[in-house]
Amino acid sequence: GKFDIFVETNKKKQLVGSYQNEGFFGELALMYNMPRAATIIAATDGTIWALDRQTFRRIVLKTAFNKRKRYEKLIEGCVMLKSLDVYERMNVCDALTSRMFKDGEKIISQGDKADCMYFVEEGMVRVAMLNK
Repeated sequence: GKFDIFVETNKKKQLVGSYQNEGFFGELALMYNMPRAATIIAATDGTIWALDRQTFRRIVLKTAFNKRKRYEKLIEGCVMLKSLDVYERMNVCDALTSRMFKDGEKIISQGDKADCMYFVEEGMVRVAMLNK
C-alpha cells in the first residue's frame, strides 16, 4: 500500500513524503521515548507490521549488551585504555563499529591523517613502515 508522511508546520499538516510498499517509521520515537515527529496516513489499502515498545527495547538492549561484551574483550588488551573505568570502557565499546577488509586491502597508509584507531577483531593484518 501507499502511506503518506505529514509533518505539522505552522499548525498546518504538510505532505513531506510517502512509503510505497516498503519502509519503516516510528523507531526514533521508541528509541528516544519522544513524541512522534510525523503523522502517517494510509493513502491506499495496505498492510503494516507493528513492533511494540517493550519488544523493541528488549531486542535493542540485548543487542547492545552482546556487542559490549564482545568488544570489551577486544579492548582489554589495549594498554592505552587500561586507565579507563568500567563506565568509560563501556562507552568506548558502544562507539565501536565493525569494518571488514578483503585480503590485501589497504586499511591506512603511512602519513594519513589520524582520524580513528583500529582493533583487530578477527583475522590478521600486516604492518609495514617506510624509513626515510
